[in-house]
Parts: sequence; C-alpha cells; structure tokens
Amino acid sequence: MKFTKDDLVHKDDYSWHVDGGDNPDYRGIKDKVLVDKTEGYEVLYFCNHFLTDNDFALTVQNFRHVEHCLLLPELKAVKSRALLYENIKKNWFVYAFTQ
Repeated sequence: MKFTKDDLVHKDDYSWHVDGGDNPDYRGIKDKVLVDKTEGYEVLYFCNHFLTDNDFALTVQNFRHVEHCLLLPELKAVKSRALLYENIKKNWFVYAFTQ
C-alpha cells in the first residue's frame, strides 16, 4: 500500500488495536464485505484500495478525500464496502475536497 497511518487526517481518532475478535492481518469474508470505520487499519486499507481499484491518482489529497467521505454524516450508517465504493465514486466531485 502506498499510504500509511501517518497520512490519515484523523489517525488519532481510530482504534489501532484489535477489538471484538478482529484481526488486522485477517481478510476474511466479513472484512471483504463490511468496513469498521472505527478501526484505523480498516480505514487505511479501504482508502488505499479505493484509490487503486478505481484508478484515482495516488495523491495524499485523494487519499484524505476518501477518508473524509467515509466520515460524512450521510455515510455514517453505511458499513457495506460495496455501497461505500459506489457512493464515494458516484459523488467524488460532489463531496467537498479537504486537505
């Protein structure tokens, strides 16, 4: 992955410890389907893969924009990786860019 924990704007707001029996190195079925937006390693994984899977430029600005989108009130209840991908990609230019 290109970007690291230090590139996240809200890195101090996430849990970086395994919780609820989860494992940061395990990518099981549940991890492929759902995103736990409270766990830093899942946010990091999602942001990195969203950019590469959708052919967006690998810039810090784009990486942080994905993180920003994940935290938007309208996406707060959305945990499905597929729905997050779809919504963020569809609204990429609608959601305000942040630094």
